[in-house]
Amino acid sequence: MKSYIGIATAAASFAALILSVFPTKNTLSKSLAWAAKLVAFVALLSSCVCSAHTPRHDQTLRLGGLRKYEKLSLFKARFPRSICGEPLDPWHINRHTLNDPDNSEWLTCCIDDPKEVSAFSGFKVLSRDRNCPVLVGFHRERLHDMGFAVDASSIETVLPEFEKIYGPIQHVKTLRTTTVPVRFAFWNYGDVTLELNEELLTYNIFEINPPPSDRSPEAKIVLLNLF
Repeated sequence: MKSYIGIATAAASFAALILSVFPTKNTLSKSLAWAAKLVAFVALLSSCVCSAHTPRHDQTLRLGGLRKYEKLSLFKARFPRSICGEPLDPWHINRHTLNDPDNSEWLTCCIDDPKEVSAFSGFKVLSRDRNCPVLVGFHRERLHDMGFAVDASSIETVLPEFEKIYGPIQHVKTLRTTTVPVRFAFWNYGDVTLELNEELLTYNIFEINPPPSDRSPEAKIVLLNLF
């Protein structure tokens, strides 16, 4: 933008130079008109160019400040109380069911410290079926996927904080059920997807701790996943 401002300034200076060389009334009118048109055109051009180069929304999708392909070392530095390893039981993943990774290419990391968990959402993060509240998968020490559930009644409840950063939802899909419909919504940039989806508690047979605030037949929670 500075270069276009410089052009506008130069145009005005050039018009002034013309006036000093040709100080007649006729030359004065023509010079001022020419200079005004040139300055207006340059100002419009600079405005268009600057707005075109300024992205409206962030395209680096994150959860809890973490992005896909984040280094394991950076993750451990940010969440020092987390524990990583290989799950002994794929249905119950927590710090007591993760064994020594033994240089495995695939690692699952568990975040269960309340202070560290709070970094992921302003909503209450739920632990389902004695799993860690936040689970993060790594492949060759690069973040591959992560997910957690929050005590929210619908996607709309959690949307504002994401739309402020990433803009309107790119894709929405609705699934019909015997009670109320549930929806999937996501953003996608390149090979990275941030997904929000509703889940009916009626079909959730897992033990949830702490219990959701709504336990009605139509109650839902929201799952957030980055992959």
